[in-house]
Amino acid sequence: VAVALENAHLFEDLHQRHQELRELHQQTERRARYLEATAELARAVSSLLDLQALLDRAVNLISERFGFYHAGIFLVDEAGEWAVLQAANSEGGQRMLARGHKLRVGEQGIVGWVTHAGEPRIALDVGEDAVHFDNPDLPNTRSEMALPLRVGDRVIGALDIQSTREAAFSEEDVAVLQTLADQIAIAIENARLFQETQRALEEVQTLHRYYLAQAWEQFTRQRRDLSAEYRRLGVPPLERAWSPEMEIALAQERPVVLTDLEAELLGGDGQEGNRDDGTDGRSALPARSVLAVPIKLRGEVIGVLDLQATEESRRWTDEEVAMVAAVADQMALALENARLLEAERDQRQVSEALREAAVALSSTLEFDDLVQRILEQISRVVPGDASNLMLIEGDEVRVVGRRGYEHFQFVDLLRERRVPRDTLNTLRKMAETGRPVVIPDTASDPDWRLLPGSEWIRSYVGAPIQVRGEIIGLLNVDSATPGFFTQEHADRLAAFAAQAGIALQNARLFEETRRHAREVRQLYQLGMALSATLDLEEALQTVADGARELLEASSAAVYYWDEGTQRYTYRFSLGETHLDAEGLFQEPRPGGMTETIHRTGEPVLVEDVRLDPRVASHVVEAGVRSFVGVPIQVGGRRIGVVFANGEQPGQFGEHEQNLLTFLASQAAIALQNARLFEEVQTRARHEHALREITAVINTSESLVEELPVIAGHLRQLVPVDTLALTIYVPGESEYTLFAVEVSGERTPFAQRGARLPVEGTGPGWVLTHGEPWIDDDLRQQLSFVEDEHVLAQGLRSRAILPLQVGERVIGTLNLASTQPGVFTETDLPPLRLIAGQMALALERVRLFEETQQRARDLDKLYQATRVISTELDLEPLAEKLAEEARNLVEAHYSGILIFHPNPDQPVYFKTAGVDLDRFQLSGRPEGKGVLAAILEGEAVRLDDISKHPRSVGLPPEHFPLKRLLGLPIVYHGQVRGILLAGRDANGAPFTEADFSLLQALAASAAVAVENARLFLKTQEALAETEVLYRASRAIAVAQTPEDVLRAFTDHIVTPEIGRCVLALIDPGSPPDQREVEIVAAWEPGVERPAVVGNRWNASQIPLIDRIGQDPLVISDVETAS
Repeated sequence: VAVALENAHLFEDLHQRHQELRELHQQTERRARYLEATAELARAVSSLLDLQALLDRAVNLISERFGFYHAGIFLVDEAGEWAVLQAANSEGGQRMLARGHKLRVGEQGIVGWVTHAGEPRIALDVGEDAVHFDNPDLPNTRSEMALPLRVGDRVIGALDIQSTREAAFSEEDVAVLQTLADQIAIAIENARLFQETQRALEEVQTLHRYYLAQAWEQFTRQRRDLSAEYRRLGVPPLERAWSPEMEIALAQERPVVLTDLEAELLGGDGQEGNRDDGTDGRSALPARSVLAVPIKLRGEVIGVLDLQATEESRRWTDEEVAMVAAVADQMALALENARLLEAERDQRQVSEALREAAVALSSTLEFDDLVQRILEQISRVVPGDASNLMLIEGDEVRVVGRRGYEHFQFVDLLRERRVPRDTLNTLRKMAETGRPVVIPDTASDPDWRLLPGSEWIRSYVGAPIQVRGEIIGLLNVDSATPGFFTQEHADRLAAFAAQAGIALQNARLFEETRRHAREVRQLYQLGMALSATLDLEEALQTVADGARELLEASSAAVYYWDEGTQRYTYRFSLGETHLDAEGLFQEPRPGGMTETIHRTGEPVLVEDVRLDPRVASHVVEAGVRSFVGVPIQVGGRRIGVVFANGEQPGQFGEHEQNLLTFLASQAAIALQNARLFEEVQTRARHEHALREITAVINTSESLVEELPVIAGHLRQLVPVDTLALTIYVPGESEYTLFAVEVSGERTPFAQRGARLPVEGTGPGWVLTHGEPWIDDDLRQQLSFVEDEHVLAQGLRSRAILPLQVGERVIGTLNLASTQPGVFTETDLPPLRLIAGQMALALERVRLFEETQQRARDLDKLYQATRVISTELDLEPLAEKLAEEARNLVEAHYSGILIFHPNPDQPVYFKTAGVDLDRFQLSGRPEGKGVLAAILEGEAVRLDDISKHPRSVGLPPEHFPLKRLLGLPIVYHGQVRGILLAGRDANGAPFTEADFSLLQALAASAAVAVENARLFLKTQEALAETEVLYRASRAIAVAQTPEDVLRAFTDHIVTPEIGRCVLALIDPGSPPDQREVEIVAAWEPGVERPAVVGNRWNASQIPLIDRIGQDPLVISDVETAS
């Protein structure tokens, strides 16, 4: 049993070891198959250089050797975003290839994960793997393995293997298949490198062929002697060097053999004989058979070798064709060597020409000379018919030099020609590429701009002139031959342009240095000249001359703003120019360029005045084409403007503007100093003149006599030609010309003492407003009624100043000059001071004269009062009052109207100065006239009686009366009469003093009239008392009613009374029974009137009761009720 058990254990161990050996054998066999497949794949891929064939072979081999369901290779695209399927063995894989299947790197499927991570990945059960991409084209997949394809550190794709069994892959499979994947990756990279090398080689070969073609095309275009002919004696020359068979050989790039030419016609393809030039091959060829072999150089046909048999038809053998082809190849090499040798010789000549050109260009720094040398040297580098040099100036391109155009009548069009920069297509191309431009045939180039007269230009080459990477100009060469210029010409011109650019830059720097030195020297000299003068006019002229010379302008002008006059003073400078100075230099207009620069403080540069709407028309008409203007400023204050004018558009630029600005800064200080010095001198002259005028005024007894002296001193302040003084009484409608002084033989505009209206006149405006008035130029504006008369005397400007004492204007100081703009605001302070001194002097004279006149008037008033105060008779009193009133106010006429104390008595109306007997008034004046207004208590002083609102006019026969003083004679509020004084139109208006005097006389007259009236009433009362006394005595002794009535009528009754009746009433009777009885009656010339004895009932007479109470007067019995 023990042995059996031991044998059983041994057998089991033996079986287990056998099993292990079998599994080991299977693994060895599998590994061997992997190694065999790897080796086979390595051999396969190493022999394949086509990438797609390599990929297809790899997937098929893997699938066949290992029995996988699907094998595919993905390659990552250049962007590294997608893994694109490039090869697959399965049917599903083929469908995926057809639709361009791809997976996003790092996002989709195991392949996406592997190409992103660079590590292998196995999905033993695709249903459980979260990364696996469920592909409907591979429905039987149960497990999947993806291996990265790595080249160095770079993942270029993935090998994707799928199986229908779960857990089909192990780590050992990964290790073995990764080696296979690495080999595939290396093979892919090698194939890629091979393909890139092949492409590079093809590109090099293509470029070489292109270079050869270009070189030979250029070579043949430049040379007209590239054909050679050999013929035996007696054979006529060919009609043309290029025969039809040569055209065929050239087109087909192979030998052409033609025999028996008499039996066939030659054509473009060897079958038809029609020629483009209208001839046939037979007529062009004397040969019977030909052999044409293309001359090829490295695969490029550069010519044709043509052999012709002229005597008999010949059959060309293959050996002969081969021999001729070999000769043609040798000819190609020889021709290429000859071309290269000639090219090298040409290049050497060009280099020599460039070297000599460089020497020539570097030997001068004069800009104009350099331009001519550049144009001369161009022809040695680039042949052509004509050439020109253009320089860029801002937004324009200007032709600064030209050569050869005189043969084509194109000189005038290019002389100093300026064209906008953006209109040159060639310049635009050069700016974009930095390279020269060649146009072989201008007629076929769409960008060529055809100028009038340039039709002859058929070929063009141009190169940019660059300095430090910036294009500063162009070199242009023109030819009348189409296709003349080539790229080689462009390259030569570019090399020459580089040298020209350096030379131009040096010349420019030299010119700028020299110009800068000249400008510095001129500015220094100008500064010294300005600092050496304190005369404003001289400084202004220096600035104008300096601006013109500094900027080399045709003309220059400086405008200085005077704050006092509020006007511009200007000076100008003219060079040798055709400009119209009179039309150009004018007083600046409001809103014009001068005023704009002065107001804004900004400089203005106008390159073409014809294109700028801001420029005034007179500037263009004067011939100016460009100008620059800058403000003159000092201490932040603008005091003027300086201009420089040119006769050519674009003559000035930013540099000239900066120069003029610097000059303006120098001028500002000089002008300011000159102005200050002038102000000091002016102030000194003014103070001296003021002292002299003040002394004359204060010591003079008569301003009229001293007015010429005052005018002489005033002319030290302002150029006065006429001086006048007026005096004025406030409130009056006229003023008086007190004194006038005129220079030369000029006639005064009015005589001394003339009365002139206030309304509508310049002095009247000053008298009314109390402010000065200045007329800059009477030709520009007429403001008052007298202006035309003043202008007719040759006077242009005027100043009128008020003569004031306190707030009261007593007259005006009138100054006038024959020059415009003489009087300014700065002149007003000293002139007002003089006017004030004159006003005080006039006031002193007026006060003295008024005092004297007042004394005289008071004496006259006293004498008149004495005369009238002693008169108690109204009629003589009226006569004396009329005469005294006339004398008191020096009236032409006077009159007085005194009412009688008894209204029934006539008035007393007396006049003086006119016979008014026919105008005697009786009774109180009626109506609504001026006299009625005076009678109503209104006192009037009228310069024109017709202007009174209640005036009704004067009768036709009335004496001439215009001015009137009328005052009521009032006593205790009662009008006792009126006092009148009048003057005709030639008399002066009555003054306030006249009114006051007559008013005082009227007051005295009121007392005198009242005294006379009282005296008259007293006399009448005494007479009445005497009559009453005598009547009372007669009545007292009367015995009968007739005696009583007779006593009354004898003493009391006046002649006007026609009847007197004495009636008695019985007072004791009852009222209704009382009777009235006429007991006596008197009528003139009647012994006993019939009414005596008549009786009436008292009730029939209503007035009886009133008679018993008061006296009763009935004015009109007929109308009494």
